[in-house]
Amino acid sequence: MNIMPRIRWLPRQSLMVKLISFLGLGILVSGVLLGILLAWTYAHYENRRLVDTLSKELEIVSYAMSAGVEFNDVQTIEEGVLLLRNVREFMHVRVVKMDGNVLLAKDFPRKNKISRVYDFSVTAPIFNAVNVKVGQIEAVATSGYLRANIQRTSWIVLAASFPVVLLAMLLVVLFLRKFLAPLGRLKAAIDRVSKDGFIGRVDVVSNDEVGELARSFNAMSENLRETTVSRDELRSAQARLVQSEKLAAIGQLAAGVAHEINNPAGFVASNLEILETYVAAYLKMLGLSAQLKVAVERRVWDEAVAVALQMHLATDALRMGYIIADSEHLVRQSREGVSRIEKIVADLKVFAYEGAQWFEESVKIENVIEMTLGIAHNEMRYRIDLRKDYGDTPQIRCNVQKMGQVFLNLIVNAAQAIPAEGIITIRTYQEPGYVCIDITDTGCGISDDNLKKIFDPFFTTKPIGKGTGLGLSISYELVKKHGGTIRVRSAEGQGSTFTVALPFVGL
Repeated sequence: MNIMPRIRWLPRQSLMVKLISFLGLGILVSGVLLGILLAWTYAHYENRRLVDTLSKELEIVSYAMSAGVEFNDVQTIEEGVLLLRNVREFMHVRVVKMDGNVLLAKDFPRKNKISRVYDFSVTAPIFNAVNVKVGQIEAVATSGYLRANIQRTSWIVLAASFPVVLLAMLLVVLFLRKFLAPLGRLKAAIDRVSKDGFIGRVDVVSNDEVGELARSFNAMSENLRETTVSRDELRSAQARLVQSEKLAAIGQLAAGVAHEINNPAGFVASNLEILETYVAAYLKMLGLSAQLKVAVERRVWDEAVAVALQMHLATDALRMGYIIADSEHLVRQSREGVSRIEKIVADLKVFAYEGAQWFEESVKIENVIEMTLGIAHNEMRYRIDLRKDYGDTPQIRCNVQKMGQVFLNLIVNAAQAIPAEGIITIRTYQEPGYVCIDITDTGCGISDDNLKKIFDPFFTTKPIGKGTGLGLSISYELVKKHGGTIRVRSAEGQGSTFTVALPFVGL
């Protein structure tokens, strides 16, 4: 549990700022605590010294008034007490005999106002000539003067220690800058690795832990460089493998694709031959029309009537009515054939394109399937009953060429798994977060042993020359790269169902 949540409104602080802050605060707190300790020690020492000094003053005066106390001589006692008037710490003095009788009590008013909060008592015994205690002198003294002096001294010491603290903090800053400079270079190198893919070395300038860290970074950088080279080579090999498998799939379908192109090209060529004869008939009629125009403009009516008669005879002979009606049909049929060829070529171009970068676009997955069916149409022609059950699915982001390769592999495999005649059903539907595509065939199915290995590279059950064993393996990796999954349900002799699930977000 985080008992100290991060304060997000504070700016990000560098390690140097943190260390300077912590060390500066530590020096400041240590200085304050040390000053308090020294002040308390000094005050305690001065208080003890003051008490001892005042006690000695009372002892000296007690010798002078011992006879006066013994014989109740107030004048002698007063003369002794007045000797204490010059000691500014004494505020009140009284002399008491052993029986409790107060012989003299004297206050010493002071011109300077001083706090009486710090008053304390001091006593000294009074002995006679034979060393018998006859009384004692009691005094009330104040330590206010001493505390005022201690306070002034403390401020002086504090003012004098301030430059020392600043100097210490400056030395700390200089030390930290020198200490953290290698860490700063190391951090800059790491940032360049994360942002720009920089792979280089950091100068090692010390033999301490920072130097060890720099050497470790250099070793890591060298390993990363070797790993990057190996990764780039692997990616390049993988891209070539995917492209070669794609072209191999097209190669296997080449005859069928050629047939798909040859059919519309054949009747377009035939239509052009027929249209060539129709054009000759049109040209003949246009020639007669030109003669008729000239005769009418010259007002040679006999010639005009003769030319008109020739046009009438030519119209019947050339069957111009049929030519006019059939020409429109031939042109429309030729356009359809050319459009069919254009679609096949466009689908092949999209499918076989090898882009330098992974490019995704938003598409309906049914459009990708239709593009693939255009390429694989001849593989299923005449013997496969293709059934489509397209659901209301949202658009997804995918690489059209790569997903087209996946569907081509699955559809061709499904068609090749059906030995004679059968059914292939393509169904699209939506599950939470995914668009799903089921490709089901009524073919020979897959045994349990082979079912565990069908996505392994180079595994195939087809005869030599019929497959490379990479189609399903590459399809699996391409679907995985899209963030999806591909799974299969099959039983030997009962057909197979391959399900591709591709994620969609925010659609």
